[in-house]
Amino acid sequence: MKSKSLVLVIYLAAALIRLQINFSQELIAGINGGYYPLQVRCLLENGQLGFADMPLLFYLNAFLVKIISITGTTVSDQLIITILKLSDSLLFPLIVVPFYRLLRHTAEGIILIFSTAILLLVSMSFQPLILMADLQKNALAVVFAAFYLYYGYRYYEKRAGSDLFSATCFLLATALCHYGTLMFS
Repeated sequence: MKSKSLVLVIYLAAALIRLQINFSQELIAGINGGYYPLQVRCLLENGQLGFADMPLLFYLNAFLVKIISITGTTVSDQLIITILKLSDSLLFPLIVVPFYRLLRHTAEGIILIFSTAILLLVSMSFQPLILMADLQKNALAVVFAAFYLYYGYRYYEKRAGSDLFSATCFLLATALCHYGTLMFS
């Protein structure tokens, strides 16, 4: 199996696991589960967040709800929750992309089984599964931070302006998503 198709398989497996867990319950699980739909609802109704917070994930989800509502679908609480669950399930597994690229650039001679294990670890181990449901902002910020690290490494290696621009954009996206992850980055 080629490594790019392996990345796709790992992404799909991680997304399916997250979809299964997210949609096994009617509401968003966890202590912050009600916070995300509330913020998206406030954005849709008032054009601003109900509580001051890092806004990127809320704006993204509100945008997705608005796009679906253009088709004539009523904006309901269930639609908002479904969009939140889908974005949580499909966005975090994208973390395999920057890690795959980092592995490809930094460890060219690494055995396929080791790179597979690393990609499985960052996408489907216990820690990434903790970042589900009520920690969506953290999870998306970690993905942005991983892309930032990849492009930062590429800039350090090649000094290409496009890599610096990409690294800066992902650092900004991290900043707009979660303060703690920004501090790590």
